Amino acid sequence: NPEKTQKINYFITYKGKKIDKTTKTREELEVKISEIEDMKNLLKLLGFREVFTVVKERELYEFLFKDVRIEALIDYLPILKQHFVEVELMTESYEDIEKSKNILFRFLEKFGIKKGESIRKSLQCGKKKLEFT
Repeated sequence: NPEKTQKINYFITYKGKKIDKTTKTREELEVKISEIEDMKNLLKLLGFREVFTVVKERELYEFLFKDVRIEALIDYLPILKQHFVEVELMTESYEDIEKSKNILFRFLEKFGIKKGESIRKSLQCGKKKLEFT
């Protein structure tokens, strides 16, 4: 039974507004954090306060489909005892979004997942509950 290599990485991600009604397509900017304690202190100095910690395990898979690199992220959230899959690809321009969405949905069809089964829900953390909205 081979042991999994556990690697801990920290990122801060800006996620813009969703730009369509069928996917979670949005502008994103992700920055890797090398000093997590410094980042926490910076957020506090900017007026943020920690209200909830979400622990998750993530596995990353990469595929080449129709000459496009697609990432599949499989997350396990122990607090919910559930797995979630996010499939994404990056585009350089807004003009490429429709083409990219079509590629993603064709990729998902290979796994028996239909376009209408896609969900747009995001994890929302409150003081006393954890829910998807």
